[in-house]
Amino acid sequence: MKKKRIWKMNNVEMIKSELRKYKHLPYIVCTISEILKEKDAVGAENVANTDKLDSADEQNYGDELIVVKALSRFTIIVPNAGFMKPGVLKVGDLVAISRKKLKL
Repeated sequence: MKKKRIWKMNNVEMIKSELRKYKHLPYIVCTISEILKEKDAVGAENVANTDKLDSADEQNYGDELIVVKALSRFTIIVPNAGFMKPGVLKVGDLVAISRKKLKL
């Protein structure tokens, strides 16, 4: 009886640890409303989440600021993190943004 109880407790702990591993915040679905060049945007240096990735700096992909409108009716300015080449994203496209880092 004790062995069965210990086995169940171990099994429950294993399942809980697996659930913790896959637990993360969902993405925000947004529509692109504007694409701005960072050097032309007024106040671009004050945007909080414009830290660059090394690959973005090397390939010059990170010089865009993208204004997106979420389905929950709020507007966010996010940087192009360098994963998408300039010109691939267009106004009206649907994108998913990480809630944790607010990046495309």
